Amino acid sequence: MPTNQTFIEHPIEFVLPRVFQIGTYEEEYEKLVVKYELGLLEVSNNDLKGAFEKLNSMYEEMHAHAEYVGMDIDGVRVWLHFFWNKDGTIAYLGYHLRPNSRNIDLKQFEVFLLSFIQVYRFPLLHEQPYSLYTSTSFPPYYKKNTAHSQAAK
Repeated sequence: MPTNQTFIEHPIEFVLPRVFQIGTYEEEYEKLVVKYELGLLEVSNNDLKGAFEKLNSMYEEMHAHAEYVGMDIDGVRVWLHFFWNKDGTIAYLGYHLRPNSRNIDLKQFEVFLLSFIQVYRFPLLHEQPYSLYTSTSFPPYYKKNTAHSQAAK
C-alpha cells in the first residue's frame, strides 16, 4: 500500500555525561577519542617537563578541590581520560578506579569530578581540542614527594 510518508533514518544521539566511568557509553567514548585525537604532549610542543608540571599542578588542584568540598580522595588510584576544549576547559572526563584503589562511593566521586571540571581551566590553550589518558593517585605523588624532600632538609 503506497504511503505519503518518507522515512529517513536518523541516528539516535545519546548525550554523553561530562563525567563517566570508562567502560560505559562505549560508542560515544570512541567518538570522543577520534574528535580529541591530539595528545597533551603534542599540544605542549613535546615539552615533557612543561606538560608534566601542568598535569601535576592540576592534580594538586583536584586534591585541594576535594578538600574544599569535603570529599576524601586520599588513597584513590584512578585512570583518567581528560578531554580538553581549545580554551583549556574540560569538556569530558572519563575515569575508572584501579584495582589497588581505596573503595569509594562512585556516585559521590562523579559529583566531585563534575564539580571540579566546572571550575577548573587547564593552563594550555590550543587551536584544536586535545586529550590525555593517564593514571594518578591521591594525594598527588609529586606533592607527597616534594613535602617529603622538604621535611628531610
